[in-house]
Amino acid sequence: MVGRKPWHVSEDRSQRPVRDAGQLFPRDAVATRPRPRAGADAVAGRPQPAGRPRQYLPLRQRAAGPLPDQRLRQQFRPLQGHTGPGRPAISQARQRRDLGRQHDHLCRDGQGGRPDRAAGLGRTWQAVLLRPAGRQVGHRQALHAQPVRRLQQPHGHGQRPRAAGQADCARDRRADHHHGHAGLRRDLGQSLVAAHDAIVVGAGIAGAATAYELRRAGLARVLLLERGAPAGVGTGRSAAIVRQHYSTKVMARIAKAAVERFARLADELGRDVGYRPVGYLFIPPPGTESAAQANVAMQRELGTDTVWLGANALGRFDWLNSEGLPGAAYEAKGGYADPVATTEAYVAAFVRDGGDVRLKTPARRLLRAGDRITGVETDDGEQSAGIVVNAAGPFAGLLAATAGLDLPMRAVREQDTVWQGRPGRPLPVPSISDGADAIYVRPMGEGRFIVGRGFPKPYQDVDPYNFKETADDAFVADIQGRLATRFPGLADARLMHAYAALYDVTPDWYPFIGPRAGLAGYADFSGGSGHGFKTALAIAAELARWLTSGEAAEDFRQLSHDRVPAGRLIQQSYGGNRG
Repeated sequence: MVGRKPWHVSEDRSQRPVRDAGQLFPRDAVATRPRPRAGADAVAGRPQPAGRPRQYLPLRQRAAGPLPDQRLRQQFRPLQGHTGPGRPAISQARQRRDLGRQHDHLCRDGQGGRPDRAAGLGRTWQAVLLRPAGRQVGHRQALHAQPVRRLQQPHGHGQRPRAAGQADCARDRRADHHHGHAGLRRDLGQSLVAAHDAIVVGAGIAGAATAYELRRAGLARVLLLERGAPAGVGTGRSAAIVRQHYSTKVMARIAKAAVERFARLADELGRDVGYRPVGYLFIPPPGTESAAQANVAMQRELGTDTVWLGANALGRFDWLNSEGLPGAAYEAKGGYADPVATTEAYVAAFVRDGGDVRLKTPARRLLRAGDRITGVETDDGEQSAGIVVNAAGPFAGLLAATAGLDLPMRAVREQDTVWQGRPGRPLPVPSISDGADAIYVRPMGEGRFIVGRGFPKPYQDVDPYNFKETADDAFVADIQGRLATRFPGLADARLMHAYAALYDVTPDWYPFIGPRAGLAGYADFSGGSGHGFKTALAIAAELARWLTSGEAAEDFRQLSHDRVPAGRLIQQSYGGNRG
């Protein structure tokens, strides 16, 4: 979403400001799928019918001067109509015919499979040079529709039957762009030729992780749109507490999978995401102690590493005033992560895998044709897609409304504070949700803590484009008083910063995930309701599987927006974003 002003830097990089595109994407980074040969070399020696215009032209070089280690070569793409000054236009029907002949030639030679990885030309994909700060990232011009085979035909679009004994294509058809994604097209009704297999709107943690997972699931042409910078509004200022304590099985299961993913995420994405398993302590609200213990038992049945600590056990924490507390739930693998670093790591991995990212590119509206969403409109023009994932966070409701879609979600202002503890004082070690005092405390390292108000509290609905981004003085004073009561070591802590972010809140505080009945080409991933960061990793993986294969766990399907018109809102034990 929109960028924000730098407001805090800590040694462990937790809650650091959003970096600009030049830092996130080095100048020599290239998003392209490897290909042995391209351009003129690929067609050298291949017979060309007399009088036929050359079928491929070099793209305009996207960088001034040679790149280090020659990683970006001149690339080629299929012509789409106008071929440039001095050259005639080629009809799309002729392009499809020519592409089919090229692919038939590859398959006869046993080089079948994905055309852009074969030794011949086939259908190739243009490389993308990622620009430094202030310049375009990814494709500048709208991509044109690429020819896609008809699913009813065994091999290509409008081609001759294959000769007896002709070699089949080598790659698995389930995850191959050339052969189409049968699951996506069957279950979501994809039948139109589109420039992209999928467009994901929003590069917060939800959108970034979903784009990465869709690309990983085999979709070749995935576009990630972001109106500002990654992790720009909601995600970037999240407290980013990592926990597994929930009162419903579906969310407890998802949270468990997310924590397991956090543990290996740095190795998978190649970057430190700031995950620190310092532990998590949940102090239940008054009157919910029995429900909390039952939830701990339910979570343990799911395999979650969690225990119930009685009053005596809580008394051993020198940083906690446990007076009046009957007990609390504790999980050793909980803690926190860096929301900006995590999001940036997903975006970088997505680009490295061949994804297309366009920063500072707002999605102005959804494109709709009857009961199908066909793409989005940006300032660069209309972008067509087989599926559009609305992961626009606090802006998701506004985007959905452009296509007449109902998305009952509030954009509310969420205030937080950062405190510096005094040396020599007993300071909290784990991340803490204190339901007794309605606050949460999250360590940042070096004796610093993020502290905010928990549910219940007043929620202020705001315009996501225009809201006060600093915390109120009354809020800061209230937080200081609550801290002094429960955490004596922070009674004289020094205020470092006070700011405000946004929550995207649904009627039942559970997210909207997945396709909708009666509407093709669209999926929701919004409404994190203040606990979206910790679960987004696992949700993105399940959503990508749902969209590409049509398969999803039954409890996961319950998170669809369809629960609203059906009157099946999710019930929980604690209320609000505690889940």
